[in-house]
Amino acid sequence: MKHYVEGGTETFPTHISELQKLREMCRGLGVPISDAQFAGVITLSMPTPWDPMVETLGGVLDPKEVTSHLITKWS
Repeated sequence: MKHYVEGGTETFPTHISELQKLREMCRGLGVPISDAQFAGVITLSMPTPWDPMVETLGGVLDPKEVTSHLITKWS
């Protein structure tokens, strides 16, 4: 699984973009990933120090909402 590394060379928006590309590649191979699954992929790809922010998402299953919420931490 791809993980975001805080302080690494990849920015958070780039990380999300890469995850979206992987999702599209899966879809192209006939393995669609639902929005709820993709929201889970995003949250699970975050580093441990982000856990408090991820936990505030509760049951949010919309990847756009998850991304928007997490980008506030990154900014």
